[in-house]
Amino acid sequence: MVVSAIKHGILVGRFVPGQRLMEADLRREHGLSRGPVREAMTRLAAEGVIAIGAHRGAYIRALTRTEVFNLLQVLKIIIGLAARLAAVRIEYGDNRIKLMAAFQRLEAEIAGADPIMLAIERTRFYDTLFEIAGNPELARINPVVAAQILRVQVYGYLTTAEKLRQYADYRFLCDAILTGDAKAAKRIVDLHLRRSRMHAQHLPDAAFAIPASGTRRSI
Repeated sequence: MVVSAIKHGILVGRFVPGQRLMEADLRREHGLSRGPVREAMTRLAAEGVIAIGAHRGAYIRALTRTEVFNLLQVLKIIIGLAARLAAVRIEYGDNRIKLMAAFQRLEAEIAGADPIMLAIERTRFYDTLFEIAGNPELARINPVVAAQILRVQVYGYLTTAEKLRQYADYRFLCDAILTGDAKAAKRIVDLHLRRSRMHAQHLPDAAFAIPASGTRRSI
């Protein structure tokens, strides 16, 4: 319960990188005793969703610059493969309808002004992409929460033009998949994430967590 609630909270913007998690608040909110909440914290720390510092307690993990680059490298492979498979399988069942509906919802939120709804629909778009890809193991290893943490850290530093360019990639990706062009779909993902890496390279140190040797993983 606590594990899924915190992950969902990150995806919808309730929790942001570096935000402390108060054990008492979690116990009260979920009606649980200390044991289950601490067990959930340990599991989330093991998964890399939160960090537990000797003097800070538990807080939502923030990524270092190196971790951001490592994550982008992984996302390039995983999302690129999902896009290729989705293009191959677009005519199976109602996959075409699912993708079009997911993109239309995302496009509506891009045009809006609610960052929480944008985050929700972006996650749903990727969920649909992985569903259409038809490989449950690929979907299972997709680092959804880490990707959202990365977006939150970087988003505030992007210019309006950079954001619009990134958003346009979703339209290009959707079109490539709908036409069954697997190579083009992968190429768009590669370009999108290469651009994300370039943005990250030019961000100030303040955008990233500082590696802390004193961080511990259990309580």
